[in-house]
Amino acid sequence: SYLQGDLDRIRSDLQADGFYEARVRESIVVLAPPDRKQGEGPPQPGMVEVVIDVERGPPVLVCSLYLDLESVALPEESDAVLVRDFPLAVGARFTRAGYSAGAARYAAYLAAHGYPEARVDQHARVDVPGRCAEVAYRLEPGPFAVFGPTRIEGVGEAAGEIARREIAYVEGRPFDLARLEATQVHLRDTRLFSLVRIDKEPVDEKGEVPLRIELHEGPPHEIRFGVGYGTDDGIRGTASWWNYDFLGGNRRLGFSAKVSRINRWVEASFAQPHFPGVGDLASVAFTLGQQDESTYLDNGFLLAPRIDWKISERLVLSAFYAWRYDSLSDVSDATIEDLGPPDQFQNVGFTSSVGLNLRWNNFDDFANPTRGIGIGLTGEVSGGPLGADFDLLRVIAQATYYRPLFGDLILALGARGGSVVPFDRTSQVPLWSRLYAGGNALFPVRGYGRRRVGPLSGSDDPLGGRSVVVGTVELLYPVFGPVQGVVFADTGDVELSAWTLRPENFQTGVGFGFRASTPVGPVSIDFGFGLDRPTGDSMFHLDLMIGPRF
Repeated sequence: SYLQGDLDRIRSDLQADGFYEARVRESIVVLAPPDRKQGEGPPQPGMVEVVIDVERGPPVLVCSLYLDLESVALPEESDAVLVRDFPLAVGARFTRAGYSAGAARYAAYLAAHGYPEARVDQHARVDVPGRCAEVAYRLEPGPFAVFGPTRIEGVGEAAGEIARREIAYVEGRPFDLARLEATQVHLRDTRLFSLVRIDKEPVDEKGEVPLRIELHEGPPHEIRFGVGYGTDDGIRGTASWWNYDFLGGNRRLGFSAKVSRINRWVEASFAQPHFPGVGDLASVAFTLGQQDESTYLDNGFLLAPRIDWKISERLVLSAFYAWRYDSLSDVSDATIEDLGPPDQFQNVGFTSSVGLNLRWNNFDDFANPTRGIGIGLTGEVSGGPLGADFDLLRVIAQATYYRPLFGDLILALGARGGSVVPFDRTSQVPLWSRLYAGGNALFPVRGYGRRRVGPLSGSDDPLGGRSVVVGTVELLYPVFGPVQGVVFADTGDVELSAWTLRPENFQTGVGFGFRASTPVGPVSIDFGFGLDRPTGDSMFHLDLMIGPRF
């Protein structure tokens, strides 16, 4: 009976995947018969070998697909987006998951365009001998509606005002289910509510959707501990204490510490949400710590006030000021000599800088994107009228692109580059402000050790440079469950001169790896092979990361 249940489940799963003519057969061989002992204790069970033979056969394909796109007025470009992202396509294998996902995708799309009560009737006729599935989705859009008034329950007046600021929709605007989901995310991100529930009521006679937000307040204080591992920084740990309602208004005060093989620091942070405007964030952090790289040991501190302006859900502009002090030790004589005239080398000093950072993306999913583009640009000026020991201009740009190819295969492209330029009194860029590539850090080139792409000193230490460019190509595919496989090719170059790109100096790494979401956080492992590795470096490099970066 157990075996028969297993066979039935296999047949059902194959049909769900479109293989309606699949054959599942079993054979049983007795390896050892039961030992029926007489008067010498209970009989011992025997053992059998079971072989399950599966012939999937040809799949059933979608031979016609009808989408009712004329029952509701949507822009033509909206119809094109819906068809492009639809889970089923003519000529593709007909699966139950895709069939159900199609109705859910259709209903969610309408709910995002002003139809909160839309219903989708789905029909499929499967011709198994003809291996053809005719699929149709018919629409009952219901009334067009706008957001109505919102009622907040379960909390006092002060918490209610905090919650109202996090509402992502506007009363009187067309109903959009994504705005409700964004509101729920915003409310949870305040860390003040243990329960967040948003209920929409039926469309009233005014064409409005009244909303009810139910909240339960949680403790405003939080203590966190985290542990992770990376091949670069070894075992890392963090601990923090946060007050998410310091002096009221969801102001946030926190103290944290981190220790790893490379970084050790303590930090105090303060953040003021919705300042200077709604959706914006003002913050300031003071960090005291140590960075232990192969080239140097850096002790110092950083004071960094910052304002993030949320121009839209996808576009954020940040302005920041950084005042930092660095003191280097353990720098080899060969490194100092290779950087330039030794009398220009500075191992200690203050840096005062201002900068802007612009981030825009249209990813379909922030955590696990499969489609979309992300762009970032940062410009920073140090010294000059700000008064500092170093006069530097730094520009960093990056772009990421995701696109489905066919089936579940995803193409990911990435490019990062930048330059740091000294001016006025500064002739040499200090080691801590130089640009580095290699490994799996800010400018990743897998297949190489940390910072091992680019020029090396006579003591075999990374020198860094004034210019860096890195490009990445990845193909991602789900292997099983939460595990995703990836093959990649990275290439990059670090140059000693600013605004310099020399293709003949590019160093390339190729390899494969795996990604997984686990209860202890994300886990990634990459097996990289450096094709242009420095003399003496290993051709193979393993990058293992357990837990989030912190």
